[in-house]
Amino acid sequence: MLWKRIKYPESRNGETKVPVGANGRATSIINQKCFKSFDRAYTTYTNNQDLFDGIGFIFTEDDPFVGIDLDSCHLWNGWQEIVKKCDSYAELSPSKTGIHIIMEGVTPGESHSFKKGSHDEGGIEIYDAKRYLTMSLESLN
Repeated sequence: MLWKRIKYPESRNGETKVPVGANGRATSIINQKCFKSFDRAYTTYTNNQDLFDGIGFIFTEDDPFVGIDLDSCHLWNGWQEIVKKCDSYAELSPSKTGIHIIMEGVTPGESHSFKKGSHDEGGIEIYDAKRYLTMSLESLN
């Protein structure tokens, strides 16, 4: 999946990260017909960086992965230990203020997500379906 920043006054910092197709228009993260392979998304992004801000990872009920989004890590005491214990792919968030981790697992319950705190307070979100995670490709591993 590809994504780009869109000006949106009601969102944090006046912008939001929207999943888009190769045509640059908003796309679905729940309709599998809209999904692209990592290789295709990466190639499209690298050949058209003026049109897109990055690639993302879509979490579905059909895959074994969860995304962990640690916001505002400078407020966290011990975020390095969390990354180490997850022992999986971890990277800086596109804002460079958080950490994104992709690993095998599931969230408890049927909501497919867990959230504690807020972005500004150093919150954490974990999700395993019906969400996407923007990527910077700046690995911490």
